[in-house]
Amino acid sequence: MLGASLVLVSDTTRNTRHTAPVVYRITVITLVRESEPFLADAIDSVAIQRGVGTHFSLEHLFVYAASKDRSREIIESYRQRYPDRVRIVDDLSMSGIAHAMNLGAREATGDIIAYLHSDDLYDNDSVLSIAARTFERNNDLKWLYSSCKLINARGEVTRTVVRSFDRERLLRFCIVPHVCVFMKRQLFDEIGYFDTGYQCAMDYDYWLRLAPKYEPLVLSDRYFGRFRVHPQSTTERKAATSRGEEVAISLKYQRLAGVSEHVLEAQVASQEQVARAALELDGMDADGGRLILVDEDWFTSYRERHPHATLPFMEHDGAYWGWPTDDGEALRELHRLQGMGATRVAFTFNAFWCLDHYSRLREYLSTHARVVHRSGVLVVYEFV
Repeated sequence: MLGASLVLVSDTTRNTRHTAPVVYRITVITLVRESEPFLADAIDSVAIQRGVGTHFSLEHLFVYAASKDRSREIIESYRQRYPDRVRIVDDLSMSGIAHAMNLGAREATGDIIAYLHSDDLYDNDSVLSIAARTFERNNDLKWLYSSCKLINARGEVTRTVVRSFDRERLLRFCIVPHVCVFMKRQLFDEIGYFDTGYQCAMDYDYWLRLAPKYEPLVLSDRYFGRFRVHPQSTTERKAATSRGEEVAISLKYQRLAGVSEHVLEAQVASQEQVARAALELDGMDADGGRLILVDEDWFTSYRERHPHATLPFMEHDGAYWGWPTDDGEALRELHRLQGMGATRVAFTFNAFWCLDHYSRLREYLSTHARVVHRSGVLVVYEFV
């Protein structure tokens, strides 16, 4: 819930003439290395932003690592269009993502910092204006973020993720979408920079360092960024490394928060079961149909990798929608998802209980489906 002292703003940039002086300068930092396939999309999403020069001034800072593709050419073309807005900093050391993010933060001239990676983009043309005006009207605010949209390599929205803030949940999972974050530049002086010891999850570590001191404002009804999930992204290529770092970071900060070792051991065991179940899902042969995933929303990363092949149980606009209230609703939802092309249904270990709880669902599966996979962490039925 938002504090009473926080003031929200609406998007009036389309119809209102503004004469107020510029208050904030925003630096959007984009890391570039072999980024040609999606770089122009990211750039265009910044170039179309409304309110530059009225609500805020803008710097688009590129941290460029030597590339063999047309990345530099694309940036130079952009700089010719906006010579006062675009800057390029050469990352000569190429020492990793965290190092490049820190280099960008040190070089930035803005009061507000945002990171837009080269395969992501902003959702609409009012993102920067709304962020700047929200900071302007909340002087003590240090950072904010919004909900997020996931897109595929073709730019199609595959899922919307409505975000909120819960410090206890943040200790367990990275719930902050970096593409939607705007933060005061001064935080780097106060909190420090991204930890270069991490290859992928440096942002998760940073949010956990930042959150105990400054709670963010979450604009959960807005979508600032579109996060692209595709086979060549760091998220996909280094999925195991990323997940391992996230688990290690979570355990580290939970220990600092005083969580008992007994609880942490149980979490580690649970994470290992999740990993096993995900591997078993990946190892299943595709049959051309969609898979209903009964998982209490634990396997979101798997669904994000297979957005068109999976359906959450229950489902609403592509998102997990909680548990059925009774047997009747459970069966109606199962039939509805079958009508959406589902040919199989998978129960993960943490949701095995629902086969006992929803007895009519269990009975229906026993007569209208056959078990095609069974282990200690996953049971899969195929409809017949």
